[in-house]
Amino acid sequence: MSNKANRQLAVNLIAQIASFLVSFGISFFVTPYVTNKLGSDAYGFITLADNFVNYASLITIALNSMASRFITIKIYENKMDEANVYFNSVLIGNTILAIIAGILSVVCVINLEKWINIPDGLVTDVKLTFLIVFLNFMVGIMTSVFSIAFFSTNRLDISSRRSIEANLIRAGIVLGGYVFFSPRIIYVAIASITASIFILVADIHYSRKLLPEIKINFHIFEIRKVIELIEAGIWNVVIKLSQILTNGLDLLISNLFISSSAMGILAIAQTVPNVMSNLIGSIANVFSPEMTIYYAQKDKEMLVKSISRGMRMMTVFTIIPDALLIAFGTQFFRLWMPGQNAQQLCVLAVMCVINTVVSGPIQPLYQVFTITNKVRQNAVAMIIYGIISFLLTLAVLEVTDLGIYAIVGVSTICSLLVNFIFTIPFSARYLDLRWNIFFKDVFKSILLTVILVAVNAIVSHMILCDTWLKLILTGGVCAVIDFITNIYILLEKTERVRLITVSYTHLRAHETPEHL
Repeated sequence: MSNKANRQLAVNLIAQIASFLVSFGISFFVTPYVTNKLGSDAYGFITLADNFVNYASLITIALNSMASRFITIKIYENKMDEANVYFNSVLIGNTILAIIAGILSVVCVINLEKWINIPDGLVTDVKLTFLIVFLNFMVGIMTSVFSIAFFSTNRLDISSRRSIEANLIRAGIVLGGYVFFSPRIIYVAIASITASIFILVADIHYSRKLLPEIKINFHIFEIRKVIELIEAGIWNVVIKLSQILTNGLDLLISNLFISSSAMGILAIAQTVPNVMSNLIGSIANVFSPEMTIYYAQKDKEMLVKSISRGMRMMTVFTIIPDALLIAFGTQFFRLWMPGQNAQQLCVLAVMCVINTVVSGPIQPLYQVFTITNKVRQNAVAMIIYGIISFLLTLAVLEVTDLGIYAIVGVSTICSLLVNFIFTIPFSARYLDLRWNIFFKDVFKSILLTVILVAVNAIVSHMILCDTWLKLILTGGVCAVIDFITNIYILLEKTERVRLITVSYTHLRAHETPEHL
């Protein structure tokens, strides 16, 4: 790897982690604040509205999921005319999709109380929240094509910076609403759409800076490019559907089959795992542009090295928060949500993150299916897994009294199985490698997690963390020990030196390769 590539990777990592910390900090303070003001039921509806957007995203994935790949490859093949055609075709296609989404959103909101259980006193606010969240989704559709600039130029640090700014705007509006006005759940939705509008404006600005060769020109729209992207990305719709069937319906199933209160409890329990999942996804995205560029340049050796390095780095950043949550979860929830059942929240949260011990380190492998254009094969496996998980969840709910534990447990077990049976061996196969080449790193991740959990659990039993100061200090010390253990076991000596040197140089200089 060149020094420039290593430096940019370090910059992207630092920026993504900073963005995660800001996002986590906001969730950390806003979630208990909203819950205390309105109750767990109301908070559950805020999260459920976001999940409905997740369902609605199915209509956009076919067009947008492969746009970054196609545009990036054309740029690095020096075919800017074709890149422009793809860009503008996606832009116009997204505009049409936004209009369709708007019509469907109105129909959904009008009939919302007929589809889900809403307490009488919350009907109006819940409907308004859903409406604003859907409008936010429409803005997000328009934003996606402009964010390709960060991917294509490998400048995810800039994307992280504007995400931090947007999150601060969102937090300010939420807190301002609850401080100066009577408590209502719509403040969260209003804050989100305001932040999304900021992101849209920022992305347009940076798109012009990073990719000046890409111009908005509706006259070069080609329907055949749209069809080509949809044909390539249609299988990603199937993959997304499988994700919805496995864990995206958790809150909806809780609402319909158990109660709105159960939905609220599960929404709170999933808050920390969801933030951790966002961290994993954000860091994994750092390696995606590099992998795509090497594939476009037909440099297989560097592509495999990039995947291997990515898996080791992902292990470092995945199992540390997992180990801390498992060991200190009850104490954390007791302090964070004093009015809730801390033990129950901890058990649910741990059940949610168990599968990340495997899915976290193999994040770079998920990109293999996209860059090698083997999305169809991945989609078939994922939809089979999704259908089995969904039907099994309903069956367990019917024959047992496990309730929300069944909902979380089934999806976790099924996720582990599909990763071991399909994702790990078949991603290696599509790169013409031995089918079991990546299992060694995965088993090492599992073993390290067990060791770190054991050590952290011993510390948590020795020290009663009944205040935030004790928990932060104790958890911080354990995190440092966990990090040092990880980098010395997982990373090669040259990688450790490179990581420390590049990170120190960046922090000292406070600069990126190119100021914008």
